[in-house]
Amino acid sequence: MTVVVGVDGAGRSRRLGEVAAAAGRPVLPVATTSAEELGALLARARTDGAMVVVDDAHRLPAEALLMLAAAARTGVSMAISRRPTISGPELADLDEAVAALGTVEHLGPLAHDALSAMVAAVLGGPATAEHVAAVHTASAGLAAVAEAVAAAPDGTPPALVARLQRRLAGIGRDTAELATILALGLDLDDDVVCAAARLNPAQAAATRSLYDQGLLVPDGERMIPAVARAVLADLSPPERRRLHDCVASALLTAGADPVRAAEQLQAARARTPTAATVYQQAADQLRFATPDRALFWYDEALDAGAVPAVVAAGRAEAAILLGMPVDVDAATREWMISVGHLTWWARSETPSSPTARRAVRRAVVRAASVTKRPRHTVSSNSAFVTTRSRFLTR
Repeated sequence: MTVVVGVDGAGRSRRLGEVAAAAGRPVLPVATTSAEELGALLARARTDGAMVVVDDAHRLPAEALLMLAAAARTGVSMAISRRPTISGPELADLDEAVAALGTVEHLGPLAHDALSAMVAAVLGGPATAEHVAAVHTASAGLAAVAEAVAAAPDGTPPALVARLQRRLAGIGRDTAELATILALGLDLDDDVVCAAARLNPAQAAATRSLYDQGLLVPDGERMIPAVARAVLADLSPPERRRLHDCVASALLTAGADPVRAAEQLQAARARTPTAATVYQQAADQLRFATPDRALFWYDEALDAGAVPAVVAAGRAEAAILLGMPVDVDAATREWMISVGHLTWWARSETPSSPTARRAVRRAVVRAASVTKRPRHTVSSNSAFVTTRSRFLTR
């Protein structure tokens, strides 16, 4: 009696074949799920003293599982394989019946020697330690994936892409959407992942299905690198951009770091008012620590339609820190001067005082008239203005 447990691609069928070959008795594989035919097979097993072999027991209907469990308890020799997750009481009953009279084998990642032998067999000769290590990194040691990428660890073989196409086609839209999000390899909180995949948090158990199907690393929630490449390779450019846009929206909803949201929007080629705002926020956050990156995001904001006068001050700060000349037009210079008056009053007066309120109104009117922008778009930048007071009022 043997139970072989492992994710898809770990070698369950191969190991089950080895167990059957070593049994020293006739073998009867379960190839039918009808009660009548299964009953006849079990009767024959009792008569001939044969071993009943059940590959992928998790795929059998409940009635067949109960019949097999009853037969195992009456002494019919049996070897079964299944995924790590026990999906129902009938499978649990069969697993208990077989395990009680035999052994349970858990198949994990390939050991170094086994992986080296597999790679050598694919290459037709010994592989270097570096090549074997690269295969292990790409496959996380999962046998089926390791074999697929053994010749080119950094590649995306068509056979692996086809394997993933079949997997994703049969797991449902929600789980497939989750797989594409995880394929991006981003370190996202659970709520962000669920929002990006349009899953209710209660449906996050879909991750377990991806693990059972051999798509995730054994010790975490990350997707196996070679599998992730295969998933993304099957997406068209518009699908890939939509994926990044979904992640960006989820990050913004969760109030995440604007730089992370900006990276996803930029990957989605977003050129919307929202994207312009996020690009500017990312630039503002980076302008002192990494001014070169800040300039990149200011340029992205401008390309997305940001008002040049709004980003001028921050862009000037970043340029000065890089030792670059700052060239602003007259209107922007006047706007920055007006903003300087506003921030001077904001620092020197109580914000709620009549004097401060009058100063704010005067600065907003002046800035609006110079830049020919509505007053509300100028006054809405008061927080943006205050952060630049030291630079603007030197």
